[in-house]
Amino acid sequence: MAQGGATRAGPETRVGTVVVVLRLAMATAVARWTIANMQDPSGYFYYRRYPFMVARTPMLHWGQATMYRALAYLSLRQRVDG
Repeated sequence: MAQGGATRAGPETRVGTVVVVLRLAMATAVARWTIANMQDPSGYFYYRRYPFMVARTPMLHWGQATMYRALAYLSLRQRVDG
């Protein structure tokens, strides 16, 4: 224990911090790609991208709710961890 009862950060804490930072960086990169490649100019997200086409049908669950939930969580984590 360090002075005053505080404990020092061990290697497992530093590794955990690195993992969180790397995951946040990867999630940010995925979100940027998704916004650039899977979001319609009107705002909704495409359902799926195939090799030769994109399914542009706005599907509430798979295309919209899931993406907005993921982006909201990413935004929260960036504020907390960033």
